[in-house]
Amino acid sequence: MVHGGVVCKGPSDVPEILKQDEATLLEGLSSRTAKLLASKPFSRFRSFESLGDYLTFAQDCNPAMADAYKNQFDKFFMDADFGRQLLVGADPTIIERITECLPDNFPVTDELVAKSLLRGLSIEEEILRGNLYLVNYPNFTGIPRYCKKGTKRYLASPMALLYLNEEDDLVPIAIKLSQEKCDSIPIFTPQDSTEDWLFAKMWVKNAATQHQQIYTMLTKTVFTLEAIAVAVERNLYALHPLYKLLKPSLKDAVSISVTERDNLFGEDGLADRTMSLGSAGAAAYMKKCFKTFNMWSLVPGFDLRERKMLEKFPNYHWRHDSLATFGLIHKWVTSFLGRFYATDGAVRADVELQNMVKDLHVNGLPVWNRGEGHGVPATFNVFGQLAQFATMVIYNCSFGYAALNYPRAEFDVFIPNSPSAMMVHPPIAKGRVTMETIIKALPKNSVAVDRVSYVLSHTQKNIKQPRMKDYENPFFTGKSNKDAIENFQRRMLDLEDFLDKQNENRNSYSCLIPGKVPVNITM
Repeated sequence: MVHGGVVCKGPSDVPEILKQDEATLLEGLSSRTAKLLASKPFSRFRSFESLGDYLTFAQDCNPAMADAYKNQFDKFFMDADFGRQLLVGADPTIIERITECLPDNFPVTDELVAKSLLRGLSIEEEILRGNLYLVNYPNFTGIPRYCKKGTKRYLASPMALLYLNEEDDLVPIAIKLSQEKCDSIPIFTPQDSTEDWLFAKMWVKNAATQHQQIYTMLTKTVFTLEAIAVAVERNLYALHPLYKLLKPSLKDAVSISVTERDNLFGEDGLADRTMSLGSAGAAAYMKKCFKTFNMWSLVPGFDLRERKMLEKFPNYHWRHDSLATFGLIHKWVTSFLGRFYATDGAVRADVELQNMVKDLHVNGLPVWNRGEGHGVPATFNVFGQLAQFATMVIYNCSFGYAALNYPRAEFDVFIPNSPSAMMVHPPIAKGRVTMETIIKALPKNSVAVDRVSYVLSHTQKNIKQPRMKDYENPFFTGKSNKDAIENFQRRMLDLEDFLDKQNENRNSYSCLIPGKVPVNITM
């Protein structure tokens, strides 16, 4: 990444004005990781011979969530829990409603899934009623997998058909592990052997782990916020209202982004140590996904509309809470910026503002390799664009990032539940998988240890980080600005009370509780 003419190859190259406080970095990621790796649980296991060994490892590494891991272990074979995690797990933005027909390369027939469609309807009829959903990972096709030092890791390019049943459970009913159009490629269903069906679901979760880490969390969120932070810093003076508004949220965005990129793609980095893709594959996948990336997909309402998931959906707590938090921030941002931009003409006349968005359009999120546009306007023409943009930044530096990061402590530590690497080839026929096959496929030794240490070091909450419930902005001075901050804090408290009451009547989803969400991206 280039910042003001400086090429940042690693954290030490970040310009001082954009650099996170060094003591905070040392106190954060590196020290937490070192402590974890030195602890007894991480040094005890050198092989895993059963699912129970993975459970024991997870519970020893993070005793505070031992019950959650036991619950995953107990429900590991259950289809309803597979569907639940798509809605409240670390990537709640991948599932989409099917409104017309299945993809051509996913030839699921009525006969194949008749025993799963419990209403007695056909696939076409269930689609019309809004009961069929798709999870699809087509971009893994053609991407290199890890192959170094005599070790190969494997990754499928799966697609999964899911069904919303009469109990409001979202359950998988068909899985294909390849995007290729070929009649000989099996489509797995719950009617296959227990081991075949479990293994098929694990390949979907393996793909989900790669996609969440490389695209949803880093490329789409962290790296995009880095580009925005650079454009803001390069073009807006410190007295500019948008600079004042966004600075607390973007405070550490560049340092953390550069550090994470170095951690992922660097020599012997996270991808090479723990993932099916490896560093070369991770870089290739990031570039492939970026071609079709749209910045506005970081707005929950836009994202949900694109996936046809905007309507109320049972147990989709992220949908409800993300819309509520984004809406609250948008209302406050609109009120604040409206004091400086009374008309659309005032927005168009702000030279600094227009230079900033043009810099982002041309340099920060450019169109590469004949890819599609990324939704970044060349100019802000109306006030609504500006308010939506500012809200998107504040939301994704806080609530958006929290929704992607913190669920990993619950769902990614019991490794069979979210395998970051698979050590055997995906099945090409039915009836050949045994439990021995499944255990052999799972990551072990340093791959397992490094993956869990990474997840736990990144999901530990830094108690020194300010939370959205106590939002402060040191750049706001004067009574009117302080009154605006107090008003925002009151709204956040009201939202927290509302979400707490919601959790009394549903399976708890606390990722977007304002008192638990840091103001800015943290490590």
